[in-house]
Amino acid sequence: PSAKYDATGGNAGILNIVLKKNRKNGYNGGIRAGIDMRGKFNGGGDLNLRDNKFNFSLNANVNGRKSISTSTNDREILGVSQPIHVLTVNNSTGEGSFNFYRAGVDYFADNRNTFSLYGNIMQGAMENAGIQTIDSSINNAIRNYSLENSGKFNFLNKGAQLSYKHLFAEKGHELSADFNYNQADNDNWSIINSSIINQRSLGNGNNKSYTFNIDYAREFKDEVKFEAGIRYNDRSEYNKRDQFRNDVLIDAISSQYKYGEGVYAAYSNINFKKEKWSFQLGLRAESRSYNGTILNKRGVDSLPFSASYPISLFPSAFINYKINDKQDVQINYSKRINPPNFFQLLPFPDYSDPQNISVGNPGLKPQFTHSFEVAYNNAYKKGSNFLATAYYKYSTDLITSYVYRDINRASSTLDSAYFSSSINANTAIVYGLELSNKTAITKWWDMNL
Repeated sequence: PSAKYDATGGNAGILNIVLKKNRKNGYNGGIRAGIDMRGKFNGGGDLNLRDNKFNFSLNANVNGRKSISTSTNDREILGVSQPIHVLTVNNSTGEGSFNFYRAGVDYFADNRNTFSLYGNIMQGAMENAGIQTIDSSINNAIRNYSLENSGKFNFLNKGAQLSYKHLFAEKGHELSADFNYNQADNDNWSIINSSIINQRSLGNGNNKSYTFNIDYAREFKDEVKFEAGIRYNDRSEYNKRDQFRNDVLIDAISSQYKYGEGVYAAYSNINFKKEKWSFQLGLRAESRSYNGTILNKRGVDSLPFSASYPISLFPSAFINYKINDKQDVQINYSKRINPPNFFQLLPFPDYSDPQNISVGNPGLKPQFTHSFEVAYNNAYKKGSNFLATAYYKYSTDLITSYVYRDINRASSTLDSAYFSSSINANTAIVYGLELSNKTAITKWWDMNL
């Protein structure tokens, strides 16, 4: 991704979907339906109506799904006076439904100005049930027991998008602005029953997100293109989870928190060509901050924590050399960031699974990655091409898993337990080579190797 896009991530490409423009009045639409191998229905429909300066669209999708899974976790804890061995086998069945509805209108004020307003609703639920079998040996004593798990998660997501696009008289000269709002609410419950203890949790939460961005692009003579823009994203979330043991509320392991995240960004790109060379040089600046608060039983602030990252610069360079009409070489560099998410920062343990207690680390720093890539492409005949790519990635402050031993406040005897968390390693290096070849065997048959 170029500097125009978020500096987070970096393992995915950019999909450039080019649509045909149709200015004719009239309507078109479609319907679809299907069923999966486990008898779950899915379907939907689209309708589009164009009337002079207005374009109306409707879209609906419903999707049911069912999954059956088996997982095994074989854990051996060393470095203690008596080694501990735990074998966990989990068999579960999950069912869910996802429904999506979208409606919008485009207003073509004239051939250079377009306004768009869209709204969407997504609603769904996920339900699961299963049996977890645990065989463990602690201090040479063997314990076998089973846990019956069940739970459900419901959510409702509502959003709206407002867009404006202006085309200047010159080709490739345009200005666009977009505002996105999204709100989601959820509630959930889970039950774990066994011969040892009955555990139940009840939770609910919500989040809101605002995103605003302005993008400007202009093409000059000699195939020179300039891009620049700004972006702001604000996100807030609230979450509550009550934990019960044998139908008794345990305040020590129940949680209630809220947090906010803000991201400010600006970027600039320039594209130009010189003989057989093509260049795209970019620079992006980003600043972000987290503010979280652990709330007490009355919802009053009791334990605030925060993390802020000052302005970071993210340069990128994409250079292409065209050997001939069939061959070219690309050299790319970009700097990316992987900031810790809220759950990796949250300093409150999650006791929902007593066998796998997780807790965040508020001292985590963001991970930065420098990515280098060299690629050779040869379209040696019609419908065929060979691509070779060598890459090298150097990361600092790598966010990685970390396990430590501490007091288990979910235990009546305050016994110890192992907690899964995250920590910053010093550096990491990843490198590799990818070779791919596509060959057109016949007009209807391609082979990829």
